[in-house]
Amino acid sequence: MEKCYRMANSSLPRRQDITAGLAGARQTLTLMKSQLKAGMVEQEKEYWLARLDNLSRLLETISEERMADDQQRRLAALYEVSKVIGSSLDLNEVLNQVMDSIIELTGAERGFLMLFDESGELEVKAARNLAHETLDEADFAFSRSVIRTVAETGQQVVTTNATEDPRFSGQESVVAHQLRSIQCVPLRARGKIIGVIYVDNRIRSGVFDEADLEMLSAFSAQAAVAIENARLFTMTDEALARRVEELSMMQEIDRQLNETLDFEKVMDLTLQWAMRVTKADNGAIGLIDLEAGETHLVARQGKTPATVTALLAGKELAEGDGSLTVPIQREGRVIGVIALNRADGKPFEPDDRAFVLRLADHAAIAIENASLYEAVKRANDAKSEF
Repeated sequence: MEKCYRMANSSLPRRQDITAGLAGARQTLTLMKSQLKAGMVEQEKEYWLARLDNLSRLLETISEERMADDQQRRLAALYEVSKVIGSSLDLNEVLNQVMDSIIELTGAERGFLMLFDESGELEVKAARNLAHETLDEADFAFSRSVIRTVAETGQQVVTTNATEDPRFSGQESVVAHQLRSIQCVPLRARGKIIGVIYVDNRIRSGVFDEADLEMLSAFSAQAAVAIENARLFTMTDEALARRVEELSMMQEIDRQLNETLDFEKVMDLTLQWAMRVTKADNGAIGLIDLEAGETHLVARQGKTPATVTALLAGKELAEGDGSLTVPIQREGRVIGVIALNRADGKPFEPDDRAFVLRLADHAAIAIENASLYEAVKRANDAKSEF
């Protein structure tokens, strides 16, 4: 990208030649005009044909130079933009920077960046205007048909006047909002479409051309990488925060469990924490008497979950909607279960199961300590009676 600047500087002498050539062209045209008025062109036909040929070549050179200048300008702008959007890992900041840069580069009136949410629906994540202001939801008047086409097919779209383009002129959103210049490209990360970038101009036709679309496509590739990096950073940051919070919580749980050797209190504390964190409505803890082969209910809040009821009846364990059952294990043996239930039937998340499993491991130690304490207490009581 940095090569753009060197190329721009090296073309200065060439531009000076073109400037001199343009001055000569103006002189030629002025002279031809006076000669035409005097009726003298026919007398010097070969001379004027040569002058016109030179003028034609000059105009062609100017056109090529202008195209080269435009390309260098786009590349230089793209380079600057890539530095800007790569300088932050804050997702919202990256999204706004992306849209501001796109509008500045393309001359669009407005720009929208949309990403697929977890349900597979496109959601507007950034909406900006020429003044680098965030648009209100009431201003989300864009061509849904163009966006749908790009999101579903992965094909780029550019139209100089959507109201006259046979592909979109009959679409409700185009007609209702009188949309004119539009371009839209997919955002791809890891070979998958993660969203779209859409820019438009509702006032002017012919704002965008294929060169603009090519630049927007190149820009979207860089933007997608920046967005994906910011997303991963956010996920990692949030996951770390959750882990720190959970460790702090487990430390508090251990403190409470270790404060008591009362068996019933240990059971109640374990169940309370399990229900509080997972937002369960009903819960129970059942401990297994290995010698008798029976399960005993030792703690309960709300209704007894069906899974524990089944265990108490000696039936097989089966989870249903809105229920969660995890084993309490000690030294590789299952000594009980924690069963939870949600009244609305909403499924528990994998994080809920992971937390209750960790809680069960901590509870198993407290249960063993409380059980040993109860056994020692009973033995001491028996000695006293004896």
